[in-house]
This record gives sequence, structure tokens and C-alpha cells, in this order.
Amino acid sequence: MREAQKVVAGRQDTPHAHWTGFSPDNRYAFVPDLGLDRVVIYQVDVKQSKLTPHGEGILPPGSGPRHMKFHPNGRWIYVLNELSLTVTLFDYDPAQGTMTPRQTVETVPAAELEFEKAKSASEIRVHANGKFVYSANRGHDSITAFEVNQDNGELKVIQSENARAITPRNFNISPDGNWLLCAGQISHTLAAFSLDTSTGTNYLQSELRLCSIANLCHVRRRTLSLSATDCVTRTKRIHLDGGHCRVVRNTSGTGWRCEDGRQRYNSG
Repeated sequence: MREAQKVVAGRQDTPHAHWTGFSPDNRYAFVPDLGLDRVVIYQVDVKQSKLTPHGEGILPPGSGPRHMKFHPNGRWIYVLNELSLTVTLFDYDPAQGTMTPRQTVETVPAAELEFEKAKSASEIRVHANGKFVYSANRGHDSITAFEVNQDNGELKVIQSENARAITPRNFNISPDGNWLLCAGQISHTLAAFSLDTSTGTNYLQSELRLCSIANLCHVRRRTLSLSATDCVTRTKRIHLDGGHCRVVRNTSGTGWRCEDGRQRYNSG
């Protein structure tokens, strides 16, 4: 067994296979391993139900690859790196079943993550039209939209949008390509964003539709009822512009607070 990278203490101490997928022709299987900083490639023998080690895609140390997706043209692979909050573009050779790294871009500028105690990338999707890539950022609680250079597959950030969710663990694009649905693990919410795929701006629309009426957040065995525009504490109801609040444990460990990015409201 290959040794883990151990670049990020506590997260890369051992191999950590995080996702499995197949090449468009189903000849190869791909396993991003967060602990190895590798995408492990296997040749697939469907008749014998057998996997044979075939090669690796190598990520920068400490990246922590989590998920990956193919571009519709089958020649480019986008790997989402959980620990470094980056996306790495690989050139893929379908004949040889090999992947070669070419570009790594941040999903969120490092300066914006400086004060986030917990931060990680969670999901990546490639739009069916091949023009755009989207990724989700936990801690920063945002969705990043990238434009794909149609000549070489390289990515350019075009928008970072509030996910309208606390800990956006997963999201997907509707079959018609017109909507992005984002699930908040901690906020227990589902937000819907309209996608504009015909222009160069505003691919993620800010209009929000919540599919749950009572959104619950559990903090130290307390259940707080959250809505799109209010944060409810034991003593008062607070209106938050933009409808986004975060509930976190106080540093003393004795209570909780509600944050809207500008002020903190402590429990009584």
C-alpha cells in the first residue's frame, strides 16, 4: 500500500479514497485519494469483474483530492481538491488511460479564507454545455463558477456566489441545465439558483427558493429554528439582510452565537 502524504496533519495520515468514477468509455476507473494526493487509475475488465492498477494522476502536495469530473469532450478532467480548495485540470489520453496535470486554480482567494477555522471544498460539476464548471466551498459557504477556455480547457473564475446554505456539502445541475440546486448540511436547506448559460456574466442568479420551511441547526444539543431572513435566539428575533446566518459555538464553549458576517449575537 502506498504511503499517505501526511502534509496536512490529521487529514492525510492514511490513504483516504473519497470517490470512484469511470472514463467515458468505461475502460478505466478513477479513485481520488485525499490522503495520497493522487488519483489512482485502474484498468477495468468487465467480463472478469477485475480491476488492475494502471497509473496515477499526481496532485500538488497537501491538495487532498476529493471528487473529479470529465469534460463532455472526454479530453479534460477536473479534480476538486478538498484541503487546498483548488481545482486541477488534467489532460486525459483516452487511448492510453493517462492523465497529466496542467493547471491548478483557487476556488476562493486565500485571503478570504484566512479567518475561516473550518474550510474545505465539497463538490464539483461540469455543465453539459462544456462551457462552465462549478464548485462548492464549505466554511466560506459559497459556489464558485468557472468559465472553460474552449481551446485548452483552462479555467477562469467568473463568480463566487453565497450558497444560501450553511456547509454546502453537495449540489447538482438540473437535466435541462437551467438550475443549480445546493444542499446545506448544517442549515438543512435546499437552495435553487437559475443559471444563465448564454452570456459571460451572472451565471449564478441570486434569487433564492428554499424547499424547506423550518430549517434546523443543531449546536450543543440546542435546536434553533432558522428561516431565510431570521435568526431566532432565546431572547430575540434578528433580521439578517440577505437571509444568511451562521450559528457557531462560543469560544468559551458555554453557548452559541449567530453571525451574519457583520455582527455577532450571543445567546443570553
